[in-house]
Parts: sequence; C-alpha cells; structure tokens
Amino acid sequence: VTIVTDDHPIILEDSTEILARDLNIGDRIKLGCPLSPTGNYSDIDLGYFLGFFVGDGQVFIKDRGRYITTSDYEKGNFESITSGGIIIHQKDIKNSKIFNVCKKLFGDKYTIKEDRQLIYNDVNLALRFLDTKLGSRNRILPSDILKYDRDTLLNIVAGIIDSEGTVGENGMVTIRVTSYSLAQQIGELLRILGIGKVRVSIVNNTPQSKHSYKSNYDL
Repeated sequence: VTIVTDDHPIILEDSTEILARDLNIGDRIKLGCPLSPTGNYSDIDLGYFLGFFVGDGQVFIKDRGRYITTSDYEKGNFESITSGGIIIHQKDIKNSKIFNVCKKLFGDKYTIKEDRQLIYNDVNLALRFLDTKLGSRNRILPSDILKYDRDTLLNIVAGIIDSEGTVGENGMVTIRVTSYSLAQQIGELLRILGIGKVRVSIVNNTPQSKHSYKSNYDL
C-alpha cells in the first residue's frame, strides 16, 4: 500500500498520467520494473545505486520523440510518456564501482557514451526513478527511502559521497548539491543514522549568482 497526496501524479498502464484524486476503482497503474532481470543484487547494491544516482544520475522521458522538461512534466504539458531511460555520469565509467553495480541491477542492455555516460534506454527504469525528479535543482531522495535497513541507508550515503562528496584531511565530509531540498534530506538521513554535527549551508559561487548547497559532517 502506498499513500500519496491528492495532487501526486499517477502513471497508468497506457502511459497516460492523472492526479491521484482522479483515480477510480479499476484503473490500472503502471508498476515499476523488477530491479534486476536475474535477481543478482543485494540491498547494499541498490542503496549505493540510489545514492550515486541522486548525485550524478539523470532520468529522461520523451513524448513521441520530444524530451519532456522538468517544467513540462510538472505542468502536465505533454500527452504521454512514450520512451525514456536513465543516465549515469562518471569519468572512466567502465572502471568505476557504479558501473559494476548497475550491471548487477539492470543487466547488460546499456550503451556507453564518451566513456563517461552509462545509458539504459528503458522507460520502466525512467518511471521507477522518476520521483528523484528530472532536474538537478529540484532533485530529492526517493520517497520510499526509509523502508530500507541501516546497511542499505549507509550505502545510500556512500553513493552520495562517491558522486557529490569530498573528504578533507581533517575528516570532514562535504556533500555539495544544487538542490536545497536534497541537502536538507541528506542532513536528516545522516541524523537518522546517528551521524552528528551535520551542517547544511548555502554557497553562492557562480557568475549568475545561482546557489548551491552543501551538507557537512565529521567522520
């Protein structure tokens, strides 16, 4: 059973989208795909993927070949989701931990672009991870994150650190993101895990005066 707000978008089996308040008895909701075609993964793998994906992953969806932007999706300015997938950004992708984790989770039906993008063209994967949002500035953690056990949550943090974090010589970890909501959520997740002294702060470092945010904590 999943509880959502009445304005939460719901994808039906025919890929049309309605609001939760408009659901009727008998409507068939599109379900997420199994995370692995072979079942050959652990919750730790899933946790690491979720953390890394929130930092350096991307969902893309299309309406009959046209990319749907964050604004279009949130305003409902499209007819249907006809295709999509996920992209992982990482230098030297084939030699990275996230590459091996993704192969365990999603199999070998991927493409690699310029040795720094791992692409799965699979609309079911796009829908599965759509709740992390399309754009970096409105990125959030998955809504069901707290259903996982402590080891999985710790690996979510590990994935976030590998994608968006740095560890200083003094043992301070800095996780830098462009979504304030995500920075707050990371801070709260760290507190749930018993990691104290978490600080969320704003950083203004671009010529356009656009802000990024960081969560700091001590190891």
